[in-house]
Amino acid sequence: MRYITSGKVEYNKIEVSILRHLYKLRFLNTEQMLMVTYPELVTDSYPDNPKNPAWRKEYVSKYSRVRKEIARLEEFGYIRSHPYRLTPGKKRTVFYSLHNEMFDDVKLFLKIDSDKVGNGWDDDYGDLSTDFYEFPKKINHHYDMVNFFIKLMFSVSLFSFKNEIDYMDNIYSARLYSIDQNQSTKLKPDGEFKVYVFMQEQRKLLFHSWLEVDRKTETTEDLINKFENYESYLSSAAAKQGTPPFIMVYVSAGDNIRRRWGTILNAYLARSRKEGPFLNMFVVNGDSLFSTLTSYTESKVMFDSLSKSVTTLATRDQGFLGSVHFDKSPLQGELREVLGWNPHFVVTENDPKRVQLYLFHKMSSYESQGISRVLDFMRKWSLMPQEITNGVKEIVPVFYFGEGLPIGIPTNLDQCSEEERAALSRTIWFGSKDEKWFDRSLKPISSSINPLTYALH
Repeated sequence: MRYITSGKVEYNKIEVSILRHLYKLRFLNTEQMLMVTYPELVTDSYPDNPKNPAWRKEYVSKYSRVRKEIARLEEFGYIRSHPYRLTPGKKRTVFYSLHNEMFDDVKLFLKIDSDKVGNGWDDDYGDLSTDFYEFPKKINHHYDMVNFFIKLMFSVSLFSFKNEIDYMDNIYSARLYSIDQNQSTKLKPDGEFKVYVFMQEQRKLLFHSWLEVDRKTETTEDLINKFENYESYLSSAAAKQGTPPFIMVYVSAGDNIRRRWGTILNAYLARSRKEGPFLNMFVVNGDSLFSTLTSYTESKVMFDSLSKSVTTLATRDQGFLGSVHFDKSPLQGELREVLGWNPHFVVTENDPKRVQLYLFHKMSSYESQGISRVLDFMRKWSLMPQEITNGVKEIVPVFYFGEGLPIGIPTNLDQCSEEERAALSRTIWFGSKDEKWFDRSLKPISSSINPLTYALH
């Protein structure tokens, strides 16, 4: 920074980035300030740094520049340091925040209107109190939230199309709603983010999600209470248009999320019976974030591949008897009226005594909506037209995904009846990338068997 003739301060690019991100994110260490200032340095291994010599050379050069500006800002009283030991026995990490003494100067520079309440989007931070900049008790949790934001920046940069992200933390994402006439409470997500795509230079919303950071410290009861709060909010009058259709649970502690996925899904299913079919919960870690976002952006491609395969298989030449309901059939419309969502299904009538309904949904990552909709379908059985209730004897879930292998169904689903568990145990899978079908044990289905009659074998 330098003082100019008028007495005002002129900030350089790095200082602007540091002050702006500290106002928005409140607490950052040097590494995090480096990455938000130079996002091109972020790699898929973050927060671990790669050993690539060329990358390392650029990293060291830019790190020293950022560190120099941090020291100057601290010297002039703009920021203050907070040494903290994130991991017992490890070296302390130094976090930085805006200093109270220069807080008003920073707000003036950022053009923050006094007494304005910001909504958190598009850099509309609003006039925040210095109370928000007191060092938090859960700094590890905050540290992981910022790391998610940095990983998100990196992930969307991998898309082939022009895009941008908008992110806000728990200050802005909280929502007040009424439980009854005399009592209100808050939904308190850890954050919220949007991914935009540009089409003909017009910015359009592509993905909008709440964020929950999971450090594997919350018990099942804690998780159940968390998702019960979401269910209550979404059922309230406060849930207006613009409410995110997704919850992304970011598992930050450890790389293997499969076991944690089962625990989180169980808690989610326990308290999301009404809203679960309309809200998709993703469980991700740093390694799977990009593939999970891709599974959403490529969902139409996956469905088109599935539709093509089903059209080929659902013929007499392939030994199939029955009907396909993928494209606005009258029966599909009747079921949509009952369910509130549009089911895609095939009725297999090869065995008149075992007529089966194959119910299709995407499940290309650790996501909840496919399972929620299968359960919702079964739980509303008595409301369905007689053509379904009198004829169909079994439900066979079919989950389709992109590339790789199917993830499988957790075996410890406590929130299901025996009948529902039996249906989920019949699940078969379709890999849209390679156009391969997999059985309930996640093994390829023999080419001699029509997958649309597989459950009869």
